[in-house]
Amino acid sequence: MTVASLTRNLAKQAIRRVVAMAGPQRWPLNKPRLWVLMYHRILPADDPRAATEEPGMMVTPSTFRRHLHWLRSEFDLVSLGDWVDRARRGKTLPLRACAITFDDGWRDNFEFALPILRETETPATIFTVSHMVGTEKMFWPNRVARVLRVPEVLAGCPSVGWLRELAPEPIDRKPTPDEISRVIAACKMLTDQELSERLDQIEKELGLGSWSERPLLNWDELRSMVESQLIEIGSHTCHHIRLNGAIDDQDTIREVVNSQSLLQERLDRPVRLFCYPNGDISLSALGLVQQHYDAAVTTRRGINSHTTSVHQLLRIGIHEDICRCQHDFFSAPVWMDLIIQYSAM
Repeated sequence: MTVASLTRNLAKQAIRRVVAMAGPQRWPLNKPRLWVLMYHRILPADDPRAATEEPGMMVTPSTFRRHLHWLRSEFDLVSLGDWVDRARRGKTLPLRACAITFDDGWRDNFEFALPILRETETPATIFTVSHMVGTEKMFWPNRVARVLRVPEVLAGCPSVGWLRELAPEPIDRKPTPDEISRVIAACKMLTDQELSERLDQIEKELGLGSWSERPLLNWDELRSMVESQLIEIGSHTCHHIRLNGAIDDQDTIREVVNSQSLLQERLDRPVRLFCYPNGDISLSALGLVQQHYDAAVTTRRGINSHTTSVHQLLRIGIHEDICRCQHDFFSAPVWMDLIIQYSAM
């Protein structure tokens, strides 16, 4: 390492420390604010399941435990459902509240996240894809990642042409995690139905069978999590369909309403919270969510104030690459670019 590069690294570390010590989480407040953190998977770095996951979707158990410790020093850690209920009733709210959320309903949330949440007595919300609970089904981004990791057979697969055209880099070799993320991002130009049908054909031609183990939570695990009295289950639609203009109103109704009905029936308790897959929100979807749920979260980044719609709550995405240490956690771009938003509140 050259003297110049060493100097730059030291300067960056110093800046991160300053931001971590004086970031928006410590600024003076005169009205309550709500930070909502968005997690997906909690997996050890050497877990085989990490091979088909995007880097921005994972945090290791040890890092997650540190996050909760750091957060407790700066915030009141609250249940999102309780915070929403208190806000709706006009009750007093903590000035700095932070709620933990998980998207999709991964089995590893039960294996690795729940023990840490119990250990630290931290509430959390898990947004579950109702009609995939306990099944061997997998989300299309993970299916794309699995396909891309077998480049030696892709050359002889006639159905892979569309994926080759979308990929920013050649797919005749094993791609890096960042390259997989870029391919997945490019695939979003297709509808969920198109992606499912095309991946079905590729997997058939490649002879890729079911996943080695069940990827998502089952109903017994969900009930156990609810019985811990720390976990609230929210809806993430029936099939993780993006609620944009690509689906008609009847499909939107089924995804928003039927998911709530099934979760309530199987868990025997109200389901009051909703999460928009991929953050896509059509006007019809928003109207249905407002009609059937007390609140909903988006993927839009920001800090929530008294002016934020409770059916379009902002969140901060968290993953391992940007938040292994405390200074990085509080100074990473996901926090730093909130300064402008905070100032405008």
